[in-house]
Amino acid sequence: MRTLRLEKKYLLFGLDATDTTTPLEAGLGWTIKFDKEHFSGKEALERERAGGAYPRIVLIVFDTLDFVPPIGASILVAGTEVGKVTSADRGHSVGKALALGYVAGAHARDAQDVTVVAPDGSRAGTIHLRAIYDPDGVRVRS
Repeated sequence: MRTLRLEKKYLLFGLDATDTTTPLEAGLGWTIKFDKEHFSGKEALERERAGGAYPRIVLIVFDTLDFVPPIGASILVAGTEVGKVTSADRGHSVGKALALGYVAGAHARDAQDVTVVAPDGSRAGTIHLRAIYDPDGVRVRS
């Protein structure tokens, strides 16, 4: 279960999302009904959405299974730190190591190359904005 959730880009509360994470940061903007007249936090979420500079959760895919970065490992783009890993493990169904982490909004782009730095070394990875396994949810509905 721990590894399969990463392949589907399912967040784990306490690691990938906390009580300070907004729905927009966690990729759950689709759950917000902005056309609703009032709800708690609406104004703050509207400001965040309008600004667009909030950090976003991304899936980082590594080419092999042999590198699993620890929680808190730095995510770099062109040598500059843009985020941190929140969870990681081996994705045995896809044959690749996977990590979830938050990156600055400007760098949360599909196919963005990143480097993840851990105490035992660094490794190149690629950002995926959707799940790597069954991104359209076809298997879930079958």
